[in-house]
Amino acid sequence: AVWILIAVLYAWLPSVNPNTYFLLRTARRDLGAGRNQEAIALSERILAREPRMRPVYPVMAEANARTGNRSLALQNYFDYAFASDRAGDQKAVAYAYNMIGWLYQQQGNYTKAFDFYQKAFDKARANRDPLNEAISLRKQAVWHMDKEDNDKALELLTRSVEINRERAYNADHRYNLACDYF
Repeated sequence: AVWILIAVLYAWLPSVNPNTYFLLRTARRDLGAGRNQEAIALSERILAREPRMRPVYPVMAEANARTGNRSLALQNYFDYAFASDRAGDQKAVAYAYNMIGWLYQQQGNYTKAFDFYQKAFDKARANRDPLNEAISLRKQAVWHMDKEDNDKALELLTRSVEINRERAYNADHRYNLACDYF
């Protein structure tokens, strides 16, 4: 039974090394404190040792975006989407698509941004993932605001609020609800 448990954990966990999780936590802390270069360096170190450690990609992507390296941030999110799809984690794929869309929108590439928001929405809907569905709706609303279509933006924000309000017991949904209201 112990050997079976070890085999299952090895196959399921991105890393069996506890030090890797400590390094990931440190990279997240660096990112939260605005130490973006440190977060990037630590993320690269983690991936060099543990290439299956998917949770490090969003940390590295956000740090790269904050330092102005949006093309590398896009690559990090694409890598995250690809690795997550291969691992069967469709929620992570939807999240990555939302973030890819957001980066494209910040670069002024509205067509690609909308395409990725729609992919994220479709994937979230298909996988019963209300969090990413609401995020996608909010990002599409901002897209419509940029296009000065405020009626459509209000409609999408209202739908996002409904999803998040129903799940306000969850911290992620409360955070997104605050973003919707903002």
